[in-house]
Amino acid sequence: VYLGNLNEGRGVEIAIEALKYLDNSVHLWIIGDGDLRSTLETQVKAIGLGERVKFFGFIPPVQLGEILSQAKIGLHVLESKGLSYEYSLANKFFDYIQAGLPSVFTNLKEHKQFNATYNIGIMIETADAKLTADAINKLLNDTGLYQTLHENCLKAAPILCWENEEKELLRIYEQLSTISLQPSVKKINDSMTQKDFYVENGLYVFTKSYLLKRGYCCENGCRHCPYKNKS
Repeated sequence: VYLGNLNEGRGVEIAIEALKYLDNSVHLWIIGDGDLRSTLETQVKAIGLGERVKFFGFIPPVQLGEILSQAKIGLHVLESKGLSYEYSLANKFFDYIQAGLPSVFTNLKEHKQFNATYNIGIMIETADAKLTADAINKLLNDTGLYQTLHENCLKAAPILCWENEEKELLRIYEQLSTISLQPSVKKINDSMTQKDFYVENGLYVFTKSYLLKRGYCCENGCRHCPYKNKS
């Protein structure tokens, strides 16, 4: 099963192509929608995959669990198209884990680190159809491996959930709320002291004595400018 947007770089076309190397009993369910849907549907027809690929479109979250419970493997063959991809961890990663689905994913930085911690799937070197098919076959044929990864998903599920993330997010907000927004500087530069300015609403306001010491008008409308009258 693939879950997510049908956009460039998500590897959906690679997942479809991988079916050419798999037994006819293996089907692909695609949950989601996006710019490439019509292109992907054309690809399915061109390859002659017929009923082996099913497009669900968008599914309400409350129905997602039921559909994923009928699947065997989650796919996340993300292509490396920049740093935003390299350091990403998509929602589908956690959806597969919550459903107990071992997954196949590419060897990107965050994927590698994540799998080293939880061991929930098979990592392939690049987003490639044959490598994807080989990984799927390994999961389907090695029942011991599949069971281990399935159990690891179930162990990780209560850890990698919103209930825990919510607590961490609230902790961060609480921490940020204690940080003063007022600048805590004694000097703006080596020639200025706090006698030369004060802080109002987070902004520095120069004093008249400093502006006199500076010796000229900057014409920026300083509040305490002694050089010209304000209109």
